[in-house]
Amino acid sequence: MPQTNRSSRHRRLSAISVNNVETLVLTEDRDRLGRWVARGFVNVALGAGGPRATRNEYRTTGPLDTIPFRGWGDLRRLLRDDDVAEGARRTVLGLMRKGRGMMGKYHDDSLADALFEHGYGRERREKASRTRRS
Repeated sequence: MPQTNRSSRHRRLSAISVNNVETLVLTEDRDRLGRWVARGFVNVALGAGGPRATRNEYRTTGPLDTIPFRGWGDLRRLLRDDDVAEGARRTVLGLMRKGRGMMGKYHDDSLADALFEHGYGRERREKASRTRRS
């Protein structure tokens, strides 16, 4: 993956890009004690981000909600939120329908599969599973 936006206090770990839009970005920043702290953001459909989100606009998608996170626990909670999962699903499927983007050659199938299997919408899947068993 290309190295972007790196300094002695900030580094990009990974990003999931669909078409030409970064849908999930994982970074680390050094805190005041010099420890690395996870940070990043998730781009989801407008209205799905809740009060934490800021509005962003991309030529490919139009307006989106950008939701920042701080720490791996915060990211885990964010990815398990049903509204965020649905907003991410709508955004990603819309972008996939537009075709392949310039960053497609850097796609990491394993990372994307792991996020969708263990993260996005987990609460909804667990609830559906409990309902089917009842």
